[in-house]
Amino acid sequence: MHVAHKEGNDFAESIAREAPALWVEAVLARRPRMPSDLEARLLQGSSLPIDHLLRDEVRDGLRQGFWQALERARP
Repeated sequence: MHVAHKEGNDFAESIAREAPALWVEAVLARRPRMPSDLEARLLQGSSLPIDHLLRDEVRDGLRQGFWQALERARP
């Protein structure tokens, strides 16, 4: 789902702008497991309806967008 992917991407970009490089590396080292606080913020900040967020493919799109943007932000 394109919208979910973009939201995940935008969320990671906004976090990576302010995060220390070591933090970005630490989060990437845990991939594919996203820290629960980040995943909660990602889901809570989503503009998608709650019934969409209950679908695995939508949550996967959010995560994929997040990981791809965080990889690009890697120092």
